[in-house]
Amino acid sequence: MTLTAVGGNALMLAVAFAVAFKPFLGPKVETPKHAHEGPVLLWLGPLTLALLGLASALVAHWTGETLIGPMTSAIVGDGVTSTLHLFPDHIAEPLILSLITVGLGLVAFWQIDGLRFIIARILTAIGWGPDRGLTR
Repeated sequence: MTLTAVGGNALMLAVAFAVAFKPFLGPKVETPKHAHEGPVLLWLGPLTLALLGLASALVAHWTGETLIGPMTSAIVGDGVTSTLHLFPDHIAEPLILSLITVGLGLVAFWQIDGLRFIIARILTAIGWGPDRGLTR
């Protein structure tokens, strides 16, 4: 179960990186229309989320004590204390698994073209793919 979670999340990281970064990598491609910057309202939402995420990380202890702890206690029905740190105070299994997941995801992203080729060959060899149920 743990291996499935690590592998699946590593592949999701690779796909997310491919969607986020692949369009900006490689040679410049000519387009029919000249590209332009988006309007301010297009940037306002992501900028707000980024600033709020950064602020909550910088005040991680307060976030855990004031927001996460009471919410967790309400769900569990018992008093739960929550301690968050910007940097880990000890090395534990979840941290190690997270580092392995990120490492595998970055390797998969680095080799994503080869992985796509292998998956296409496998699907060609068996004659059907995951989308077969959607097309019938």
